[in-house]
Amino acid sequence: MSIAVGLTLTAALLAAGAGVAKLASPRTAVEAMRAVRLPASDTLVRAAALAEVALGALVLATDGWLARLALALAYLGFAAFSIVAISAGRAEPCGCFGRSGSVIGWRHVVTDLVLAAGLVTAAAGNGPSAARLVRLSPSLGAGSIAVAFVAALLAASFLSGPMARARPEMADA
Repeated sequence: MSIAVGLTLTAALLAAGAGVAKLASPRTAVEAMRAVRLPASDTLVRAAALAEVALGALVLATDGWLARLALALAYLGFAAFSIVAISAGRAEPCGCFGRSGSVIGWRHVVTDLVLAAGLVTAAAGNGPSAARLVRLSPSLGAGSIAVAFVAALLAASFLSGPMARARPEMADA
């Protein structure tokens, strides 16, 4: 499994997980959007969260470049949002994962840009989807998905979970 494929699987799982969390609890994301004067409502956040879940699932299930580029654009949008929030000086929780959240910081920007780069690279190289990895080799596919799942959990923890709360100074690092 190449680094780009690993980043792609991680990005897809992270987007799907974040989308599910925002579907269940959109309020923090609504508040973060309003803090930078973007239009926001529970309905709007839930619609965007549903798109995140759908894009994540599509990237996991298909080998197509279009879904990967669409998810890369979403991550670039998340990075842009984070930069706007940082520039505005607002110390708002990100809302990335529903209720749990940490103050938006540069770690969000860097993570989003790295994942977007992995998605674009995988789209250009036509790397395998999770579904194709499993079809080609069930054990390699399952192992690759497991590693990406752990990476997605670590990324979520770094962005909004215990790792972010344990090191709040990382918001500005």
